[in-house]
Amino acid sequence: MERPILGITMGDPASIGPEIAAKALAEAQVYAKARPFVLGDAHIMADTLRITKLPLMLHPIAKVQEARFTLGALDVLDFSNVDMAAHRYGKVSAMCGKASVEYIKKAFAMAMAKEIDAVVTGPIHKESINQAGCPHPGHTEIFGASLAPRITP
Repeated sequence: MERPILGITMGDPASIGPEIAAKALAEAQVYAKARPFVLGDAHIMADTLRITKLPLMLHPIAKVQEARFTLGALDVLDFSNVDMAAHRYGKVSAMCGKASVEYIKKAFAMAMAKEIDAVVTGPIHKESINQAGCPHPGHTEIFGASLAPRITP
């Protein structure tokens, strides 16, 4: 059986999510079970690797077919949606809330289109996504709202 493709959302770019994703993808057992990649901002993930000093090389991709799925190469579907000059770790921001919602929606769309086999979501900040205009309190509701147009009465 082929290992499933896992789309891991980075979560809020100002939170712990990028670090959690990077640390998980530094583990060999993850690659033994799956073909993971991160949906997020490559600049944030590069900064995360700099801060954590993890032995990973950033591999930005534009589509999942470009992913290497190998230990040591951190595949990131790059949204380039975080202004690093305005970014602040640990701070609530509409920019980061908007970015985290974009990762979730794209991951869900990829799963529904069968481009990926599963979605793993990184932590988001409810206040940030609300500041970005998202009316939903969390992942489940964002997924549900994305699914609603697909359900016919």
